[in-house]
Amino acid sequence: MKLFSSLTLALLLLTALAAGNTVPEMVNYQGYLTALDGSPLNGTFDIVARIFDDSTGGTPITEIPFPTTNVSMGQLKLSIPIPSMDIAPWMGTSTSGWDADHPRFLEIVVEGDILSPRTRLTSNPYTIAAR
Repeated sequence: MKLFSSLTLALLLLTALAAGNTVPEMVNYQGYLTALDGSPLNGTFDIVARIFDDSTGGTPITEIPFPTTNVSMGQLKLSIPIPSMDIAPWMGTSTSGWDADHPRFLEIVVEGDILSPRTRLTSNPYTIAAR
């Protein structure tokens, strides 16, 4: 019985480790939203995340809407999905993807107001480990 329990535990751990090694197909973004007087915002807001291939100007490569996003004490948290089957819109016309020669920038729009500057999307531990 003890051997069976040990084998079952080992199998569960291996399954958990294997599941833990999958790369999440999303980009996490956190921000702090304030009113003009500097006080933190609270409530529900319509938010749009846009991906650009330039730090200023241009046309969005893609837009991801987040209608009715909850913001509490100014804290904005988004998990922006990356389409696993169709990565082309994120990469634009480049076939070499996200590298130093093809940077991508994130722009956040809250209730029609564009936050600036855009945030350059960079490496994360998953992509560095996958190299």
